[in-house]
Amino acid sequence: MTRWNAAAFPIITAITFASAAGSSGCELKSCHSAGCVDTLQLKVFPEPSAATYRLEFILDGEQQSCTIDATETNLGLNGYANGECSTKRAEVSLTSRSTAQHCVDDRCVNAYDGPSYIGLSLYATPDELPVSIIRSDVEARTIVLTPSYTDQYPNGADCTGHCRTATATVDLRTAK
Repeated sequence: MTRWNAAAFPIITAITFASAAGSSGCELKSCHSAGCVDTLQLKVFPEPSAATYRLEFILDGEQQSCTIDATETNLGLNGYANGECSTKRAEVSLTSRSTAQHCVDDRCVNAYDGPSYIGLSLYATPDELPVSIIRSDVEARTIVLTPSYTDQYPNGADCTGHCRTATATVDLRTAK
């Protein structure tokens, strides 16, 4: 009568599976379902004084625009504000950097030194993007962006699902 040795079972099982996996040439791979979106991000560093900015651009042959109030009164307590766009394929926001935090009891408020940057996110990957930046109804800068996109693979290069992203910067605090 053969006696069953329970202590040896895990070792034998591990050797059997290791041999089978090694001999088949198969490699186990795990892909996740993380997603990403094709995006062109434009960061506009505005002049120090507060103003209303309008960004006009041509996307897929159609004139579009986004407007943001870049004043300190428009910033929420978190130093962030959203504007409005004529297309759902774009979003505009204003982000400010905190310079100090003032606290009374358990309530704190951040102080801001004006807008840090205006962010325009386009959910598209145009090869070329003409953009006019209008500050308080006066054209501040007109440029044509030719973005250099990077392929992103959030699930790994061998898995399905990828997107293209690029970032461009315009600094209105410097000469044209």
